[in-house]
Order: sequence, then C-alpha cells, then structure tokens
Amino acid sequence: MGDIHGCLAELVELERRVRAASAREGASTLIVSLGDLVDRGPDSAGVIGHFRRGAAEGTHAAILGNHEELMLRALHDHAPWSFERVEMSQHVSVGALYRSLRPAVAEVLTPEDFRALGRLTWITQGGARALASWSADPRDPSTWRLPEEDVAFLCSLPVVHRSPGVVATHALVRKEELAELESDETPRARRAELVQRALWMRRLPPGPVDAGIHVSGHTPMKRPRRYPARQLLRLDTGCCYGNRLSAWCPELDRVVSVKSARS
Repeated sequence: MGDIHGCLAELVELERRVRAASAREGASTLIVSLGDLVDRGPDSAGVIGHFRRGAAEGTHAAILGNHEELMLRALHDHAPWSFERVEMSQHVSVGALYRSLRPAVAEVLTPEDFRALGRLTWITQGGARALASWSADPRDPSTWRLPEEDVAFLCSLPVVHRSPGVVATHALVRKEELAELESDETPRARRAELVQRALWMRRLPPGPVDAGIHVSGHTPMKRPRRYPARQLLRLDTGCCYGNRLSAWCPELDRVVSVKSARS
C-alpha cells in the first residue's frame, strides 16, 4: 500500500475493498505499508494505532518511511521523555546522521543547529498536523508525550520488507545498496548512509535490484507506475494531496485504489 500520510478514513475503505477482493479469491490478506504512515493527513495517531494493532494480530506490516524517520529524530531530540525503553533498531540518531553528513554540514551548522533544523523540518513537512492528532502542541515540545507503544512500534519498523517474489522499500535503492542493507556485515556508519538513501532517493536505479518485483512509495504520482525493464512498481498516488490511496496485490497483479476524501 502506498503512502497513507494520516489518511485513516481512506485506509479503512481501501482495506475493505482489498479484503473483499481477497475473499472472492478465497485468499487471506496481509496489508503492507510502504512507509509514510504519518504527517500531512488528519489522523496520524489513528493510522499508527491501526497498524500497531494489526501487526500484533498478524494482519498488517509496515516499513520505515522518511516521515517516520523525521518524526523519530525530532521526538528523540526534543520530546520530554527517554527512548531508553524502546529499541531504536532502524532509527538513525541525530549524532550518527550529523557525522555521516560531515564535513559539508559541519561547516555551517553546529550539532545543536542541526537538531533544531530537524525539528523545524518535521513540523513544516506535516509534523504539526501529526502532533495535533495526538493532542500535542507543535509549538511546545513539552507536550510531545506520545504513547510509548506508538513510538516503540515506529522504532521497530524495518527498512526492507520481503514477501515471495517481492521486495519493498520506501524510496529507491540500487541492487548493491539493497544487498548491503540486508547484510549483517555492513558497518554502522555505512548502514546509516544506506538507510537515508532507502528513505529519500528518487533517482531510478539502472536496472532490477532483485530477482522479484521491487515496490516503492515516496514519490507521488497520478497513478501507479510500472517500469518493466527495472522490475519496479511505484505505488504512491498522493492521497494526502487529494488524489488516491492505492494498493497492489502481487498474487493477482491487481491494483485497487480509493479516492481521497479531499478530492
């Protein structure tokens, strides 16, 4: 499923249609989000709760998107509570990210400036609306006391999801980058760099990244777009901008979508 961005009503309706189509085929359903569950839309809290409960029941899964990463960095550096009780398995700390971007960033920004920039970037890219869905004040980080179970769920999200014949990442990666991301031997600093690419890269890879179909979100398009020579499907159809929310069933090779409530 493409980028949801807090659009809970459209998510629920799309799931209803997907499950109806699955029932007609006598199949079970696993809903997999390509990341960007949060920001921009009206109910990030509702979307996170929906996927968290679904993951516990085995009906849902999700991967990390750049908006979850922006959110986690801002919470890590500004929220009034500790992350010590949750596992930050895929989260790139501001310190690791700052070091990975040097020397260019260090020439103009101190670590404190970089933290402040992270907060402002998230708030102005949809984070303000996300915080409001948890009844937090975007202007006052002392109110950013989000439920620990929601934050722990976001911290647990992987960067890559695999199912038979399919590999999913939020943004785009190259074949060699995917291999490094999935290797236990990749050094931590290199992994931090690769995670950023898997969350942000929009440039098309030169060829297939895997033997199966590569599915990604991140870049909004009017309709799902296929690149047969690259074995790539891009599935973000801009629901939060008034277009559609789309899902793809690999077993049936069928796209199902619903109109945005803002269309």
